[in-house]
Amino acid sequence: MALNRIQECGLEEKRLLSVANARQGWYRMATIRDINFLLNPTILGKKTKSRPGLVDPLAYYLN
Repeated sequence: MALNRIQECGLEEKRLLSVANARQGWYRMATIRDINFLLNPTILGKKTKSRPGLVDPLAYYLN
């Protein structure tokens, strides 16, 4: 939920939790806005102590 505050996407915490904990799957429960937030290259590219940032496929392809 901290990423939601950092990126200022305006998604509700209840909505993100309901999508993350859904038994019916991401694409049935989530709207495209929720999925785009979670698969955003900015979010995926963030480096943490335990893992390097993931590769942005578009930037990798264009380089």
